Amino acid sequence: MSLPLVERLRGCAALWADDQAASLARLGRAVMNDGGFFSRVESNPVTTTATLERFAEFLINPANWIAEVPGEVAQFARIVGVKVHGARHGPADTANMDPSSRGKAGDNFPVCDQAEAAE
Repeated sequence: MSLPLVERLRGCAALWADDQAASLARLGRAVMNDGGFFSRVESNPVTTTATLERFAEFLINPANWIAEVPGEVAQFARIVGVKVHGARHGPADTANMDPSSRGKAGDNFPVCDQAEAAE
């Protein structure tokens, strides 16, 4: 069973926050100029593909990490449709990746990605 895209984002955000010794609010401000983004997503797990892409583009950039970009982040970026260009990253669990789970611009992703919805 695949993870919902918003859950994948939250997991990647938590990895970044641990790496940076920072809050999720700081990540929300850096990417969306919105320190309350993750608080709102916690209570209403709906966001747009464009928002997911913005986070993926930020998180896949090695310049935004002290350590290597985690494999989970590279996997999230690929699923959202953001190209991973030579980023330093650890191994990802690609066995569970479903290429059809990629979104299209303007899509809303409430609770699950497309692969989960098809199950």
